[in-house]
Amino acid sequence: MADNSAIASGIETANAWTARRARSQQGAKVTDISAWRARAENEQTAEKTQDNKPRSSKDTVIASLQKQLKTLDKPSQPLPPAERVRNEQIIDEQNLISVDFGDRATREAAKDAAIKLLARKQLSVKELENELQKQEFNHTLCAEVAAECEAEMLIDELALARAIVENNRGRKGKSAQQIKQKLVQRRLSESAIAAALAEIDEAEEKQLICDTAFDRAQRLNDLDFATAERRLLAFLARRGWSGYETREIAREALRAAGID
Repeated sequence: MADNSAIASGIETANAWTARRARSQQGAKVTDISAWRARAENEQTAEKTQDNKPRSSKDTVIASLQKQLKTLDKPSQPLPPAERVRNEQIIDEQNLISVDFGDRATREAAKDAAIKLLARKQLSVKELENELQKQEFNHTLCAEVAAECEAEMLIDELALARAIVENNRGRKGKSAQQIKQKLVQRRLSESAIAAALAEIDEAEEKQLICDTAFDRAQRLNDLDFATAERRLLAFLARRGWSGYETREIAREALRAAGID
């Protein structure tokens, strides 16, 4: 009997201890859940506080760059037709302005070069064009500048042609044909050449042939008539004189020199 009482007392004690342990564990679980909830609430509060805090300059720059990258990632939208046309017009106008300034500077440089050339020597229009091209100005610009100089009377082709005629006629005794060749070599216009040659007096030209033929015939008096005539006519031809009238003048000059 005493043993049964002891066993019952031990069982009661064990049950009581088991009950207390179960309650203790349940309280611990409740405490853990409450702590987890509190920790979660604290984290949410911290996040909200962080969002409301003003960003530093570094954070602002990073956010701006991220936004720009997102914008670049988006496909670009085509400009409206009106805006596209306007942009093209602006580009064209800028190009035209640039070209205009460049052309103006080049034209001024070509004009300055032309004035310097004309200050040193009288030139025809074509001669001036050629000299400017040697300085690597383009052909069109050279022609325009030369024409401009002529319009401004910096070039006077008729006056130049007359000066050439006078120089070759009076000082050198050149024939009209020789003078014409000189005028052509100077690349003068046909109108200037014709006007200058028209001022040569025909009687003066004939007298020049006679003087030249008689002077040359005096040097051929040791030749027979046929040989002297042939040489005299060749000499006169080189001076630009030929034809029937020249032959008659040559024969008369040979007879006057005593060559029969």
